Amino acid sequence: MRSPLYNHFYYCWRNETVTLDQLGRAVEKEFITGKEKEEITKTELKKEMSIDADK
Repeated sequence: MRSPLYNHFYYCWRNETVTLDQLGRAVEKEFITGKEKEEITKTELKKEMSIDADK
């Protein structure tokens, strides 16, 4: 079973609103586990899609 805050940190990582250091602090504070941190950081970051009518 995942930690209650796993999804929060997962989506923050994907959206680049949390840093590797902050994930480390989340592990220290036991918000997520070290294994979950590894899983999260292996996830690709979300790429912004630009809407450009000229292209």
